[in-house]
Amino acid sequence: MARSSDEYKKLKKNIKTYKSILRGVPEVSNDTTLHHLKVQSYILLTHAAFEEYLEEIAKKLAAESVANFLSTRKINTCVASLVAFETVAQFSEDSSRKAIKRSVVENLNSFVAIAKRNHTNDVGDNHGIKIKDQKKILLSVGIDPEEVDAVTASVMDAFGTKRGGVAHTSKITTSETRSSAVREVETILSGLKSYDDAVEDAIRAL
Repeated sequence: MARSSDEYKKLKKNIKTYKSILRGVPEVSNDTTLHHLKVQSYILLTHAAFEEYLEEIAKKLAAESVANFLSTRKINTCVASLVAFETVAQFSEDSSRKAIKRSVVENLNSFVAIAKRNHTNDVGDNHGIKIKDQKKILLSVGIDPEEVDAVTASVMDAFGTKRGGVAHTSKITTSETRSSAVREVETILSGLKSYDDAVEDAIRAL
């Protein structure tokens, strides 16, 4: 098992900090409006932390892999994936990407650099942790969330749906309790170690 990345350590620290918001909230019941709001705030903040973590490790793997390619010409899975996804995007009628000139396509160094830049833009446009969001930012750097840890990918997908419900409704729900929210967050945090290992292993192999 790879050592935890700095990004994962930061995530763990943030999750621990956000748990303090739940101080005073009963484990299995929400007795006041304030209790409901605290639980919902915890869900929103931890969701944001998970989203930031996924984006950071994706950008890190892309940056390390492309830098290695430019200096050694070694094409790893990440670089190959960046090129493949960029090629498909260039030919997609639904793509908003600016067309790349033929001279650039014929220069692999330039094409890889542009693919990395566009991936960074895609990551910046990301707004979620559902499976489709996970794949949007990780598949293009050679990491398939469902192959790495299908259970964690699915749990995050459900958590992403829950976050959407909290963020897009003014109605205060009572179904989420402190214990259920914390349990779900800790399950995701633990599961994300497999994502972390996959990225760190890929970087170590450079």
